[in-house]
Amino acid sequence: MKHDLTTGETELHDEGPGRLSFEPVFVARASARSEDDGWVLDYVYDADGNASDVVIVNAQEFSARPVATIKLPVRVPFGFHGAWSPDR
Repeated sequence: MKHDLTTGETELHDEGPGRLSFEPVFVARASARSEDDGWVLDYVYDADGNASDVVIVNAQEFSARPVATIKLPVRVPFGFHGAWSPDR
């Protein structure tokens, strides 16, 4: 869910039945001009296939289809924690 504290509006990104989201992280565009100018990267577990994907969503079009979905070769277990940091 993406909630705007100013307007009170809530947007939902739904990956569909049997797909569970965990550990989302926001990555700002290098030339960001607004608070949500970037992407949300998220691990998504697919219960039907017992597989995991990395799903990338445009944060400004949060309820739209993903910009990209990366199929992972192994399932990422719940409780896995990660952090994104610049390479500098």
